[in-house]
Amino acid sequence: MTLGSWAAYGQTTSTTKSEKTGFYVHETDTEYLLKANFSTERSKRFLEVLKAHLGNPAQVNEKTTFWEGANYSAMFTNQSFKASLDKEKASSKQLASFKKLTEELQAALGQAKTPTPPTPPSPNW
Repeated sequence: MTLGSWAAYGQTTSTTKSEKTGFYVHETDTEYLLKANFSTERSKRFLEVLKAHLGNPAQVNEKTTFWEGANYSAMFTNQSFKASLDKEKASSKQLASFKKLTEELQAALGQAKTPTPPTPPSPNW
């Protein structure tokens, strides 16, 4: 799995005096990746959204919760989250579900919706 660099597209970050929250989305032809950092105060709400979308975790230990499916994996701690979906194996329904999960996780963190990349200008010839 090649992560490459996280594109500015899909990245939102907000900072307050007491916390820093970040949410990153990176989509290629083969993968859909999510990454989030947040305060422990937001982790309960975030975890509730994850369980609603991904179901019960495959593994839970003292600090980390894991989900694994045929086409995805996800890892949650009290201050971060990482997930990836293999678009080559996933159905269009699974991809749509992951994108819906993205929106709901951003809402749980109080983040703005992922920005749409700008459309290149067309030449005026």
